Amino acid sequence: MDIIVGDRLFVVGLSELFRHKVKIYDATTLPPLAETACKACGLSPASVPVEGYYSESQELSRFFRLIRALQIAELRPASPGSAHESIQRLRNVFYSPAMGRAEENGRVLPRNSSPFGEALRTTEDWSIEGLSLRAQRLVRDDDAGLVAVASATGDPVAICVARESVALTAEVEMMAEPDVPRFKWAVSPQVAEIAGRLISVLAQATGLVLPEAVPSSAAIYGQAARDADLIGRCILVGELPGLTYPLYHWYIKETKGEPTVKDFWSTALWTTQNLRRLPANQRPTAEGRLGAPEPENESPADGRSSPRNSAAKPVGGLERKGWLARLFQRREP
Repeated sequence: MDIIVGDRLFVVGLSELFRHKVKIYDATTLPPLAETACKACGLSPASVPVEGYYSESQELSRFFRLIRALQIAELRPASPGSAHESIQRLRNVFYSPAMGRAEENGRVLPRNSSPFGEALRTTEDWSIEGLSLRAQRLVRDDDAGLVAVASATGDPVAICVARESVALTAEVEMMAEPDVPRFKWAVSPQVAEIAGRLISVLAQATGLVLPEAVPSSAAIYGQAARDADLIGRCILVGELPGLTYPLYHWYIKETKGEPTVKDFWSTALWTTQNLRRLPANQRPTAEGRLGAPEPENESPADGRSSPRNSAAKPVGGLERKGWLARLFQRREP
């Protein structure tokens, strides 16, 4: 059985490997720096919704909110010492091209952008196809972020996975396969080139090492993509203040056995966790309008999941395993 590792499969695999590496980094290396920096700046954790894998533990939730506080606070001169060193180390990471496009904005830490972010800012056509194609055209020669890699494909599934992956690590399960797959590299040169820059600058900024974006890595990226739990992943991508439903989201839906991207507008932020609480047949239609998530679907304030919110629930009658792995499990009746 041959499996072609093209642009989409490669980006999904890259996103999974990136996320697993960064999650460990977020849990071990960066929290002490964030604690010291916030203490020096007199900051408390920001009161904001916790997204993605940061809701898995109190420690990660606190780290998420500390970073948000530093992204809001104004940057002031600091005397040499542990606080200054902590802030500088955090800035080295968050200003790395691996995290996207970052410009000095007078804050302690930046909020990074990408070709997709630029597409959101510069077009009124907030649609899946319109944003995906525009993001592809806006990729620059110096881009090295994960979303830039995905944007270069012009594939909305790749873009949605990459954008969501910077905030969430999803649980995956490996399924037994009826045949041993053979992965064939078919990644386009531009996508591989930008991914190579991401891998290089990520290692420089954090010490985290990902496999090279070369044909010999096809099996690593292909398998990571096959194990990815894509269906139901949801991310807020933009906001148009003044509208009744100002928040614009993308999410991944399974259609005829394939992942597809849908969009919707809402009055409040929806996360992957919120969206997956909805039965598959009740999820938003394209450009649908939603209110806030149901109160009982919200995560506890400390970021811990309740038994009711277990990620093991089925989606649309299928266990949430890797979407490609599920295809091989299916048989004709």
